[in-house]
Amino acid sequence: MSDSDFLHAENVTKLYGADTARHEALRGISFAAERGEFVAIRGPSGCGKSTLLHILGAMDSPTDGNVWLNGRRLDTLGLDELAIVRRRYVGFIFQSFNLLPTLTVQENVSLPLLLDGVADREASERSISALADVGLQSRTQHLPSELSGGEMQRAAIARALAIDPDLVIADEPTGSLDSANGLRVLELLANLNATRNITVVMATHSADAAAFAKRVLHVKDGQIEKEEGADVLSSPV
Repeated sequence: MSDSDFLHAENVTKLYGADTARHEALRGISFAAERGEFVAIRGPSGCGKSTLLHILGAMDSPTDGNVWLNGRRLDTLGLDELAIVRRRYVGFIFQSFNLLPTLTVQENVSLPLLLDGVADREASERSISALADVGLQSRTQHLPSELSGGEMQRAAIARALAIDPDLVIADEPTGSLDSANGLRVLELLANLNATRNITVVMATHSADAAAFAKRVLHVKDGQIEKEEGADVLSSPV
């Protein structure tokens, strides 16, 4: 592993089931990203890209292989240690937003901080700041049901940002949005990556979404089929 590799997976496999029902979701994937990169993992449904994201983001452990995040080996950690990594170092953005419907937008953004022991006042200040960063300063006391789809995804991005993460994992972040709102979310992710030096790893099936990344890994049947750099990507539209 190179010292410059902020995020690194080596020969990662993931098996589900057993015997004749066994499914090999990942088949010896090796991957590395430097701090501040924006990497897209592109492929069709069922190719393994979400499984890979979950392992890179400490949400799951590989069946075999090694994973490092900022010099710390994740595949050797227990469940409690992985939970600490997720709460403090990794921000998550999902296709379905995953906002709690009975909490206000600000409460949703504050919740991960409070669960990690951050004092109420600091959690409130950080959540308000994060919501302002995504243009939702006027929606802090609204419930998720009172937001548009694009606003809900921006609230989810604010929740990811509030912990001041080293890594953002985005799993099909525009999959539930129309093209205009999807474009705004992608522009926001690209701007945060550029201005804050946050490493972003995004799974997508969309060529337009992948064009916002500096590097694209094409995954097929649990393996990296090919890799493209920013110099061969089309311009975002």
